[in-house]
Amino acid sequence: MYTPDDHIDDIGKWFITSMASKYHEGQEEHGGKLWRKSTLLSMEEEILDFAVYYYTHKMQMLKMFSLLTELLRDLDEGDTKGAINSATMAINLLTVGNEEGMEEEENA
Repeated sequence: MYTPDDHIDDIGKWFITSMASKYHEGQEEHGGKLWRKSTLLSMEEEILDFAVYYYTHKMQMLKMFSLLTELLRDLDEGDTKGAINSATMAINLLTVGNEEGMEEEENA
């Protein structure tokens, strides 16, 4: 049986692996010895980015909830085509961030 301690262990393993990878990428990109650098301005930028990402993700999840609600309604009404359309849009939103499934250019 999966326990809260198992969950904590999984989170810890994920965090350490992800953080170490990100740290090494940053060392490659920005140079070493982060502990000897001023981090205040960088931290402020990261906090602002986090708020933007959080808000965007929240809006995407609310839209996905709406699409999945439509999917269930369509299935209940026997509208297979509508259900497939809602499922496709939900998958697109989850995988690329928009209902159309269009990859956005980085600087567009």
